[in-house]
Amino acid sequence: MVAPESASQPTSFRKVRIVLNPVSGQNNHSEATVRSALAAYPHIDWDIYLTKGDGDAYRATQEACESGYDLVIASGGDGTVREVADGLLNYAVPMSILPNGTANVLSVELGFPRGAHVILAALFNGDYVLRKMDAAKMDQTTLLLRAGIGYEAEISVGATREAKSRYGRAAYFVTAWRKLRRLRPTRYHLTIDGQEYVRRG
Repeated sequence: MVAPESASQPTSFRKVRIVLNPVSGQNNHSEATVRSALAAYPHIDWDIYLTKGDGDAYRATQEACESGYDLVIASGGDGTVREVADGLLNYAVPMSILPNGTANVLSVELGFPRGAHVILAALFNGDYVLRKMDAAKMDQTTLLLRAGIGYEAEISVGATREAKSRYGRAAYFVTAWRKLRRLRPTRYHLTIDGQEYVRRG
């Protein structure tokens, strides 16, 4: 993960792919914003890949890795970031983030600033750090943040694209309130390292 920070790294990125989810978050002009920011770096060979559905970011990332790109930037929300990370797993190509989604939890946790101009300036002027990140795999899905079941999962699934586009982060709170009214305890049967557990939650 390439994160903006005053670290004076050598600027080594020459060929960059931005995998951009055009319907992520509330910023309907994200592509124009990113293009405007990239225009300040004519020495960078860059392209923007616009996703249209599930799996597009993963495929675009793998294609970039196989075509000699130095860096892949995920421009979107946590879903886009996860797909890009998934596509990079077997390659030695770093990724960065242009937070453009509703919550952008991972980029917030890593201390990314908001704004394409600020982030790209850091990346292309050498003001970044390269960090290794742990990742988990569950049912062929790469996890960078956490795995949630029950109430947490219901909130994530229940916050629709339309609601997030209209209300932003508030869409999660509205969904949480609606789900809370119908929340009932559930019995969980878990097998962990061969040991069985039964818990209510």
